[in-house]
Amino acid sequence: MEKTLKQKILSGVFWQGLERFGNQGISFLISVILARLLAPEEFGVLAILMIFTGLCGVFVDAGFGAALVQRQHLEERDCCSVFYINIVTALFLYLIVFITAPLAAKFYNTPGLCSYLRAIAIVVPIRALGLVQRSLLNRNMMFHLSFRISWAALLSSGTVAVIMAYHGFGVWALVTQQIINAIVSVGFEWMWIKWCPQLLFNWQTVREMFSFGWKLFFSSILNTLYSHIYSIIIGKFFNLTDLSYYNRGQSIPLFGINIVNSTIASVIFPALAKSQDDKFKAK
Repeated sequence: MEKTLKQKILSGVFWQGLERFGNQGISFLISVILARLLAPEEFGVLAILMIFTGLCGVFVDAGFGAALVQRQHLEERDCCSVFYINIVTALFLYLIVFITAPLAAKFYNTPGLCSYLRAIAIVVPIRALGLVQRSLLNRNMMFHLSFRISWAALLSSGTVAVIMAYHGFGVWALVTQQIINAIVSVGFEWMWIKWCPQLLFNWQTVREMFSFGWKLFFSSILNTLYSHIYSIIIGKFFNLTDLSYYNRGQSIPLFGINIVNSTIASVIFPALAKSQDDKFKAK
């Protein structure tokens, strides 16, 4: 690798480490404050909602984000094709969630879950609007911008959630927190990543990138299901308070591991993608 790329890797590790550590720390602080204002079962409702949004997010991405980062010669039609595929998929999934929300509420025997799920599901198409921008940000290793975006979204959404929780909005404070986080993140991504979609679309491009991304797609599905399988079971056969305690107890031990793993993976992948055509010759 060239010296400039090495510098980008070191800089990326620094910014990503600062972002991940800061995010975890701020999230923990906000959750502690919210825990003093909200009942445990309200966090249990959020845990159930995050199962649905997490799975939808995997299907929207479908490996295309990684394919954009990895693609050797990225063209405008590549980004536009992925953008439109993401939007259509996200809107389709939102429609499915909206229609099936009463079934989810019945499954978990939580009547209010229907309204919460229909509201928080709007996060799926919102985040789909910024998938290409996030991929370009990672591809160009602009991790200092990622740091600013994530902190701005986290602080603004967390502040609103605390204010709403203080005024007695309950679960809606947590739902609003997720929505504002998505809006602020995508807003800054559009503002700082100078890319806008054009009226371009090519099915061949989509097939080529999916041929690379489908393995990551299925891997993400399995990982998401594995991560949430206990939440699904606890939410169904126990109560929301137990689910809330389980999620909090699970997240704390993984604090350090997640920071290290996500930092290294998010930096190394675009770095290797940039150097995929380098030819190392023995001197």
